[in-house]
Amino acid sequence: MWYLLCLIPLLIFIPGMNDFIFLPGNNYSDITISHYPNLFFLQQSLSSGHGIPLWSPNILSGYPFIANPLSGIHYPPGWLALLFPLPLGINLVAALHLVWGAYGMYRWLKAEGIQSSVAGLSALAFGLLPKLIWHFAAGHLMLTYAISWTPWLLLADKRFHDSPKIWSNLWRSPGVVLGLVTLADPRWAFYGGLIWFVYLIKLRLSSLKTFQGIILVALHVISQVILAVAVAAALLLPFVQYVSLSTRTLMTPQEVLEHSLPFSGLVNLFFPTTGGDLEWIAYPGAISLALFVAGLANRSLRKRSLIWMILAAATLLLSFGSNLPGMELLAGIPGFSLMRVPTRFLFLTGICLVIAGGFILDALISLDPKTHHIQLLPLVGFTVAVLIFSVGACLLTGQVVAEFFLGAVGVLLAVILIQVYAAGRMSARTFYWSLLVVLLINLVGVDLRFMQSKSPQEVLDIGAGAAAYLSKQPGLFRVYSPSYSLQQQTAIKYRLQLADGVDPLQLRDYESYMVNATGIPSTGYSVILPDFINLDPERNYTTYFPDAEALGFLNIRYVVAEFDLAAEGLTRINEIGEYRIYENRYSQPRAWVQLADGSKVEAQILEYLPNEITLRAEGPGRLYLSEIAYPGWQVQVDEDIPSAVGLGELIRSIELGAGSHVVKFYFRPLIAYAGAGISMLTILIIIGQIILTKHRNL
Repeated sequence: MWYLLCLIPLLIFIPGMNDFIFLPGNNYSDITISHYPNLFFLQQSLSSGHGIPLWSPNILSGYPFIANPLSGIHYPPGWLALLFPLPLGINLVAALHLVWGAYGMYRWLKAEGIQSSVAGLSALAFGLLPKLIWHFAAGHLMLTYAISWTPWLLLADKRFHDSPKIWSNLWRSPGVVLGLVTLADPRWAFYGGLIWFVYLIKLRLSSLKTFQGIILVALHVISQVILAVAVAAALLLPFVQYVSLSTRTLMTPQEVLEHSLPFSGLVNLFFPTTGGDLEWIAYPGAISLALFVAGLANRSLRKRSLIWMILAAATLLLSFGSNLPGMELLAGIPGFSLMRVPTRFLFLTGICLVIAGGFILDALISLDPKTHHIQLLPLVGFTVAVLIFSVGACLLTGQVVAEFFLGAVGVLLAVILIQVYAAGRMSARTFYWSLLVVLLINLVGVDLRFMQSKSPQEVLDIGAGAAAYLSKQPGLFRVYSPSYSLQQQTAIKYRLQLADGVDPLQLRDYESYMVNATGIPSTGYSVILPDFINLDPERNYTTYFPDAEALGFLNIRYVVAEFDLAAEGLTRINEIGEYRIYENRYSQPRAWVQLADGSKVEAQILEYLPNEITLRAEGPGRLYLSEIAYPGWQVQVDEDIPSAVGLGELIRSIELGAGSHVVKFYFRPLIAYAGAGISMLTILIIIGQIILTKHRNL
């Protein structure tokens, strides 16, 4: 029965299940910016019979969809969202992942010997973890998916350790689970791998006393990592190639350590507040905090939770990032940029506090208060400190700060319950149910406070007037907006292709070209192109003038801005609300042939698909296709043998002989096919092993 508590995270999504979910007062979310457009694009491609798109022409003048983790095409559970209207499918699948993660926590704690009721309460604390819920509200969908697999990773290693015949259940091994984590979000593979590694060392401490035991543990780790890489190869191989060509490789150690937690940010551990930055969220809930302090003060309670308490402290320390000496040296190590934003360690801090709280509560309920003395003074001191801070914050601001009120009241109630139970004035059953009620009120109240729903119409109508106008213009063209006036969810709805865009991965050559073409300088690594200077383009971009001819080379026919642009070649043709629409008279067609005398002849586009473009062009001359050149694009002229597109230029081009030619460009990324082959072979081996095992058991 206690596992039914794992369903509660689903309930908090019900009020806004059909809407987009935002953080309060926030007009942007990664779900609307990236995940909704990507899923919509995938949904439309599949429904039209064009198959899985390997390339996306929707933003940044095109990029390898197959290599971007945010595309979601490599993570099969995420495809369930396509079965429903969006954003309903997104919210439903995210909520089910939280339920799945909570159930995994329940199963693992049960396997660790914790009683069912306590395992259910701890599982609920994980499923309602504020940092997890708030990051989903910020749009970090794939991260939500990946973190939800973390308890299952621990459970898989527990089974692997306990069962001498685990290889007969290879599909449940930690390597397979870690592979799924990687497919969901490669960044969490590092953090999830860290908590898994600490746990497996804990399980195998006795084995590490001999050299042979050390070798066996090392082989276990290596084999599971190799298995994880094999499962996730379909994403990892093209992803690594994409990263090597992206602006990620130019990140400085300071940029890698961006959003480090300041020491003053420790307040976020005790109160449900962001402290000014979403990434600083650390609050695990009042019950987990109170139990953690009780465990610190009582040796009898912390025996089984000590490793998790230590790991919670260590990950909290790592979240300080650049505020710690020597971290910039670590951030300079190649590949470390994937672990950008040190405050992501706070996810592990919260998870470890929940786990530690479960072990401490189990020990507390199992003790007889009449025969075992529980040290309560530290709990009293902790409560007084929290109350004084809360009252002081309210006095300074002249009002009741809801975040401090929720945190203080939650801690006060939790500590009172522990004190009453420890004094022998409350039964274990009453104590448990009272804690459960406080946990629900505390975490559900906190989570709902930071979830704001907006209707699809409200979100998709942003810039809809300008987008609808542009969608009616003839021909194939791109749109550029220095003020991000055409948001990506609106652009995909109206089938508009953008030269600007928001994405963590951007090709270096393209970013360099756009800096010159837009006139807007780069301030370093940014997920936004063009870079938002102080996040206020209307105020900061009026002194920068785009090069209309350079923009035109990329088939940018229209420019949309929320401020006046005075640039040669740009003519204002319409104004819809606050959006000024300019036409670029220097815009080149999507494809043309450059003749020997310098003149240009437009090529005819016969078919335009994400993975394949067919043209008819007249030679002799050089055919230019205003699409980004990237490894994996091949070209076939008439019936000739296909050849790779040259990578020396920003866009694709090929020399044509005299006469009329049918030219086909198609995307066949061999590295992606190789990765998919490795993943499929690994899955087939696992399926074969399952069938063989069942056959032997007959």
